Amino acid sequence: MSIAPAPSPDTERFDDDLLVLTAEGNNDASTVFYERTASRLHGLVRRVLIDPAQS
Repeated sequence: MSIAPAPSPDTERFDDDLLVLTAEGNNDASTVFYERTASRLHGLVRRVLIDPAQS
């Protein structure tokens, strides 16, 4: 298992900005945030739930 490098402060700030724009109803920002985080979130859910069908 490889460990991803820690995000830089700039990357974290970018994600924060995307979340703010998403909360304001910006669909483009929502799409970008989803594309940036979906695979990591899905991997986390799979590890927590163990059963791939539930994730």
